[in-house]
Amino acid sequence: MRLRPILFVLGLLELGSLIALGAFAGFWAALAVVMGTGLVGANLLRSPGFRLSGVFLMIPGLFSDLLGLVFLVPAPRRWAGRVLGALFLRGVPRGAFQRVVVTGSMPPPGSGPFPGGAPFPGGQPFPGGQPFPGGQPFPGGQPFPGGAPQGGVVEAEVLDVRPSSAGELPAE
Repeated sequence: MRLRPILFVLGLLELGSLIALGAFAGFWAALAVVMGTGLVGANLLRSPGFRLSGVFLMIPGLFSDLLGLVFLVPAPRRWAGRVLGALFLRGVPRGAFQRVVVTGSMPPPGSGPFPGGAPFPGGQPFPGGQPFPGGQPFPGGQPFPGGAPQGGVVEAEVLDVRPSSAGELPAE
């Protein structure tokens, strides 16, 4: 496996950079740099566009911190995403993953599978027609402060799993 020697060399680089930082600036300064970049990295993991930077900033060492800072810039981040995506998907059969974009709205009324075109048995999804007491699922009646989010496009990746026989999923 070619990845092990690379990871071993990277580990030695990180260890060497931390030892050099400690010798140059002192133990407490080196510890502050490691803890500070780790906290910044943990916060970046919550942001979808900056997760790669967050991962590199959380790894203790100056080399990975430098990579994490470089990946904060959009152009290197896009390049790294393409390269890493190609590396991780190498060996995955073509068509194993599909990108699905769902647009539109609910089916028209009267197109359900039950008698009279109802979407639920008896025409109502909940007894009495109300899923929540008083009909209000959220305090104040609004799920989102300031109104509903805008949009209408849902992006998802779907694993293409085909049944091996009628009604059975393939064994894992």
